[in-house]
Amino acid sequence: MSDTYVKLVVLAAISDGEIQAEELALINGLRANFAAMRGIDEQDFNNAVADVYNKVSAGMELHMILEVLGKGLSTHEKNVGYALAMEVVRSNFQYVDGEKTFITTLLECWDIETDVIEAVDLSARLRYGEG
Repeated sequence: MSDTYVKLVVLAAISDGEIQAEELALINGLRANFAAMRGIDEQDFNNAVADVYNKVSAGMELHMILEVLGKGLSTHEKNVGYALAMEVVRSNFQYVDGEKTFITTLLECWDIETDVIEAVDLSARLRYGEG
């Protein structure tokens, strides 16, 4: 599970073309404090990051990457993943087109329920602005 969340937050961070300092700080904070990611060692983390970069560099379509990441996840785990991804893309107080496309594709691929979308979106807008 931790591997999936690592891949997801890295994918979210690179969705606008680069990882900003705030996004990297958040990912490192999640690695240190979020229970599902806390146990991942440096080698497994680096392997997860490399896997994401390799898929993106090879031109694998976003929806295919997300479909693979979502396989085997429960509804709750997908909801958590969506909330983590939203946190990452909003963490630098900007929400640009690449990030919006990433979130929209995630919502479609993982069939996140409307009430979860509304709750996460409201929380993000309250903390980071309208974007």
